[in-house]
Amino acid sequence: GLMAIIMVVGLLQSARYLNETLLETLILSAERARLAASLEQASAVNAQQNSQLLLENEERRAAEAEMLKAKNAAEEANKVKGEFLANMNHEVRTPLSAIIGMTEIALDTKLTADQRHYLEVIDRSSRSMLDILNDIRDSLRIDSGQLRLESVAFNLREIMEDVAGKLRVEADSKGLSLRIAVDPDVRQRL
Repeated sequence: GLMAIIMVVGLLQSARYLNETLLETLILSAERARLAASLEQASAVNAQQNSQLLLENEERRAAEAEMLKAKNAAEEANKVKGEFLANMNHEVRTPLSAIIGMTEIALDTKLTADQRHYLEVIDRSSRSMLDILNDIRDSLRIDSGQLRLESVAFNLREIMEDVAGKLRVEADSKGLSLRIAVDPDVRQRL
């Protein structure tokens, strides 16, 4: 009797232990399945993100290649523009120098007032054009890194008169009067 009861109690305890172990095993198995699903989902997201990063990297490389191509094209176009402007500058400067020289010679001859006025307009206009050519040449030098700045003294009033003379013809053609006023306190030589 007692032995049978002890055996039944032992069997019950063993059954209870097996039941708890089985329950823990089921819980662990379910947890493992949940972790595996979570890992699989994370792997899928990671694969998608990697794919997206590869695509973005390819797009970035393509954009960089396009920018490099555009930069090279712009540099080539700038070089061609510079060569054209340098050639044009030279081709225009040569006959312009002849116009200025011949105008100076003509101004040293006996002229009527109208003839002198016309030649002076030609001289001023020619020199204005020469200034424009010099500006183009300086711009080309800036673009190529060859420009050197110099500090030179100049007469402010003369420069202002020169600029006004260049603008006066156009102002007169529009019925405008162009006058220059310089404060007497401003130094002449700067």
